[in-house]
Amino acid sequence: MVDREEERERELGRKKLMLRMPAFRDQLRHASGERMEALFLAYERASVHQDRIRSQKHAPAQWKAYYEEVSGEIEESVGRFLSDQK
Repeated sequence: MVDREEERERELGRKKLMLRMPAFRDQLRHASGERMEALFLAYERASVHQDRIRSQKHAPAQWKAYYEEVSGEIEESVGRFLSDQK
């Protein structure tokens, strides 16, 4: 049985990546497979943590930088993967 919460998180991650990477929007819309689903899920979770940290007045700067780096790395991985699929 598919975990509904994970499915929801993956779709949110997909949509956020579509906003961040408009050049890949159509490919992201139709992307599937285990690797892409893992990247969508990871992106959603990283962005949720990043948003929480940004909303905290006294959040450590290294945590802000860490989640920005993680999100950027996921975006790069998605871009490389989709470019290889062309």
